[in-house]
Amino acid sequence: MYYELLIKHLIQNNQKDKNNLLNEYDYKILLTDENLTINELNFINQNLKESEYENYLILNLQNLNLLIDLLNKDSIFLKVGQKISIQELIEILENSGYKNSTESIEKYTFQIRGNIIDINSNNSVRIEIEDDQIESIRIFNPSTLVSIKKIQSIIIPLLNKTNIILKHYNLVFFILQENQEDIALNVLSRQIKKIEEEKGIKISWQLKKIIPPKNISKVNLSTLISLLKNENYKLIFSNHKAYKEFINFITTYLSKKKIKIENLDTSNIDILNQSNSTGYIDHTNKIIYLTEYDFNQKEEPLSIDILESIKEFKEGDLVVVEGYGIGIYLGTQKIKIKNTIEKEFVVIQFKKNRKMYFSIEYVNLHKYISSEKISEKIKEKILSIPSFKSWQRKLEKIYETVKSIGNQILEINSKRFSSQAYRLLPNEYDSLIESRFNYILTIDQERSINEVLRDLESPFPSNRLILGDTGYGKTEVLIRAIARCLSNGYKALLFVPTTILAIQHFQNMTDRLKEFKIGIYSSLYKKNYDLEEADLLISTPITKKNFSNENVALLIIDEEHLMGVLFKETLKKIFPKAHFIYSSATPIPRTYFLAKTGILDISIIQTPPQTNKKPLTLILTFSSKNHKLKLIQTIIDKSISSNLKIIYVNNDIEEIYEMWYIFKNYLPNKNISVIHAKLNSRIIQKTFIDFLNGKIDIILSTTIIQSGIDTPEFDVVIIDNSQNLGISQIYQLRGRVGRGSKNPQCYIMIDEKFLGSHTFERISIFEKEDITNVEIVQKDLEIRGPGSLLSKKQSGHIQEVGLIQFLKMVNEYLNKEENLPLIECQDPTYLPDSPVKNKLYRKIFTAKTFEQLEAIKKEIIDIYGKNLPTPTINLLKIIEYRIK
Repeated sequence: MYYELLIKHLIQNNQKDKNNLLNEYDYKILLTDENLTINELNFINQNLKESEYENYLILNLQNLNLLIDLLNKDSIFLKVGQKISIQELIEILENSGYKNSTESIEKYTFQIRGNIIDINSNNSVRIEIEDDQIESIRIFNPSTLVSIKKIQSIIIPLLNKTNIILKHYNLVFFILQENQEDIALNVLSRQIKKIEEEKGIKISWQLKKIIPPKNISKVNLSTLISLLKNENYKLIFSNHKAYKEFINFITTYLSKKKIKIENLDTSNIDILNQSNSTGYIDHTNKIIYLTEYDFNQKEEPLSIDILESIKEFKEGDLVVVEGYGIGIYLGTQKIKIKNTIEKEFVVIQFKKNRKMYFSIEYVNLHKYISSEKISEKIKEKILSIPSFKSWQRKLEKIYETVKSIGNQILEINSKRFSSQAYRLLPNEYDSLIESRFNYILTIDQERSINEVLRDLESPFPSNRLILGDTGYGKTEVLIRAIARCLSNGYKALLFVPTTILAIQHFQNMTDRLKEFKIGIYSSLYKKNYDLEEADLLISTPITKKNFSNENVALLIIDEEHLMGVLFKETLKKIFPKAHFIYSSATPIPRTYFLAKTGILDISIIQTPPQTNKKPLTLILTFSSKNHKLKLIQTIIDKSISSNLKIIYVNNDIEEIYEMWYIFKNYLPNKNISVIHAKLNSRIIQKTFIDFLNGKIDIILSTTIIQSGIDTPEFDVVIIDNSQNLGISQIYQLRGRVGRGSKNPQCYIMIDEKFLGSHTFERISIFEKEDITNVEIVQKDLEIRGPGSLLSKKQSGHIQEVGLIQFLKMVNEYLNKEENLPLIECQDPTYLPDSPVKNKLYRKIFTAKTFEQLEAIKKEIIDIYGKNLPTPTINLLKIIEYRIK
């Protein structure tokens, strides 16, 4: 409804202008700077398609790649709860040109497994149908068939005689926000050119401005709460379902948030019988129009096996074939044996273009990951001559190094594993600290807290990595662990990489842990606490300080990816009886893979808090310094006019002061400050406290601000000279906004001379809407390699056999296990056909614990549906007996 009102406003404005005819354009596209997801945009545009405004589209600059899907008039819209049978859906797909393929996952194919249908178009989407009704819609990974997240609706493009798209479009884009023409032109020019090249089409386009009506705004739940608390607005609900969602929202969410709305007049409401995608607020007439979609359109992330996902590979990737060596994966091929039996084989190309065919049932292969980035030039050198003896000799040679590493790991950890840890038991303080938490725990947060507290109750020293995206609530997990430690009468140490993060933790911990003395230690402070004075000491990694103390039961390393390996290993020696917790959004590959050896346990936080929103992220290119300044000025004008607060990041301190001077002259009435590590500690502390208290409008900083700092007051981050930063750094910096902002934005600035280069390709990963911390870690791994496990000596050996093979050998040395028992069964035991059947078999046959089996079961149900055939149930039962 809100967007229909915007379109009406646009049409009325253009009717007044005789020279501005809308009919000459194939489509009219309204560009909003709202942080809408692809799913939300699909839903909104489908509603427009079914209305009188079918030639109007709503887009934002971050999701311009959705344009071609939306331009295609031949499509089917599917949503949860929709009545449709699998057979009806199959007929629609087949009649439009999709092919039913049981063996491969290619574009414009679909696969059927029980009550599930997988459709591969521009997205890979899984539709689960029960009793002729869509029960769920999930985006899945086409290489593993594992679901990634749940969505509410999807647009599936249908094939037609013109092969989906026309050859030429005439479009007009309208900007819905003032002061962003330069930004829109910058992104549109680059992205439309990219679409034209990829799709082989021509797009003529123009950009025009439109000022949206000031009296109408979209429904925002925080704005809604404010209006209900302070204003006398009439409530109109699109239908009874919308009213039910509203009542549910008021009684559950608001009560959990401890928000009270006095004197809510429920008599001043109307309930209609309409179906609209979005509500609106009419400030002139004091009307709030609400639909059910204003409350329940949140996409649901699903758990994925992060440690396994790193192994996935595609055609053309280097792989390690067990028993043979390193080759290039060329996919699978069906071959007839003795002209009768047709079997599927994996095709691998080895050195000197030698191809080998391996039976898919028995081949064991994994992705080759080196200790450094592999270029095409050195790929041929890495390839093996396919020989069992040659490969075995190489492994035997490296095994001596593996033994040495294994012994080092055992030596470092043996003292800890044989020590009696401090047992930190539950007490009444647990509920007190929980009551001081003003938010709602996510499912993942709650699970991670329980895992950590179980560790602390154990008589053995624990090692656990808390892996969670920026703003996903890792700090609360750490606070609960510290509270448990201190309430048991022991001390805790919290190491952080920067003084700024130490200050923030000091403020938070002092507030939450009022009964205990919190200290802070940093080389930038003249007055420093030590462990004798403090129950909890927060410190930067200073090696000269003697932190030895028998009473330390818990040691936490926050933002562990920014701390040195030697420092972390030294702490293990100093505190052999303490429990260790590491925390990171983008852990260094070394830490990420230590979990594979069993030395580190891992808790994964993948569910975002309700207050967290991914920033709308745009890459802006500039041709000169003046051009860059003009773009930054546009961002500032746009942000200031919307009362948004800004962080500008640049690792060049000289350029920061140059920008500070420009900003000061341009915005004399705004409070603008600078932060970097070379400043006096008192200046940093005062600036940062003002920064946290919202007294600063714009802050200019080096990457010192990247480290886990909670900044809900800030809305916009500008990352300058991005070509000099790692993608993990950019990701962390982007995470500084979106924690409390209604409309968080991130602008990544890069010189256009880098277009087409590896540098731009690396940074362009941020143009993907739903980029995750897992993908950042994986990309970082591909770019930088895993880093050495304990020293630089291993990098050569890792390159010879690949990281996964190397780690597998280390793991085998550390965990010498007997062969798994065999269980016989006379009944049929097999998995139904699917493109990943054999990959699932390999997982099933190596499961050693009930937890692993449960994870595999979930994956099988995800891929095949809830109604598993009897042979599959038999197979899972056999594995359960074997584990028993």
